[in-house]
Amino acid sequence: METDKGKIQRSIDSLLSELINELESKLRLSIESITIVGSYGIKRISLARPNINIFIFLKTNARSDNILEIGRIFYKIAEKYKKHFSVKIDAFPYRLGQRIGHKTLELVLSPHIVFMSEKDANPPFGIPSNVLDAMRSTRKVVFGSDPLRRMNLNYTKQDILQWAFFDICYLFKKMIVHTPLSYNITKNNDLLTEEILSFGKNALIWGVQLFLSEKDLNLKKHYGIIQDKSKLVDFFIKKDSELGKCAKVIIDARSNFLEYKKSKRKTFALYDSTYRAVCKVSNIILSQLGK
Repeated sequence: METDKGKIQRSIDSLLSELINELESKLRLSIESITIVGSYGIKRISLARPNINIFIFLKTNARSDNILEIGRIFYKIAEKYKKHFSVKIDAFPYRLGQRIGHKTLELVLSPHIVFMSEKDANPPFGIPSNVLDAMRSTRKVVFGSDPLRRMNLNYTKQDILQWAFFDICYLFKKMIVHTPLSYNITKNNDLLTEEILSFGKNALIWGVQLFLSEKDLNLKKHYGIIQDKSKLVDFFIKKDSELGKCAKVIIDARSNFLEYKKSKRKTFALYDSTYRAVCKVSNIILSQLGK
């Protein structure tokens, strides 16, 4: 007999297959590649909070109506599966999409729509090269060519500091302060949980890279730490006790996401840990930039 987790995985696989087929059918002349990156591609997706990152590389001939069609396709497919789970189409941190369906379990689809005309920009596609490099290491091409394979993604520790400064010190730090103003947190702590967990995970990812030397970064040691959640917590405990405590809560929230969504106490504990992690990583960035 199929387990509940097996049913969830099968439904996710089915949704993704339909989504890819529809994009290919309607937009094959405008799409260079569809590439899955992140935990789904390497079969490490969390079924407590499943999240699928989808790169859509548009050709230089792509038009605005092609982008509108992508939106229609995503919502059309999501509507078909709302009896299995809620679906949220989320381009974090730029936009937070509305939830489709009312199921407690939520599937997050994170599309990254980029243009091949921007592949030679610095950084490519306007995405930090270390982020693209991590995505490349987990990629699975499901349609078209493999743009990430042939890209030169060299970067230095100084580059990482500059990119982290924008993400953490400028963007995340401001957004995390305003997030409690975006929802009625006495009624919708589940929405607060979703957004804050994304900030927390990203703060930890940047934090690992800030603590490593340029030599270790070139050896890609951060991949092994980031992908193994127990290693990630141990890493921060050894490097900084406060960040270690924050990492424990953030990783626990990722593993037990539904529990956190239902508990105001746990949601507010997650907010506190994420806030402190973002502030701590921000201070590390500023101190290293000042050297």
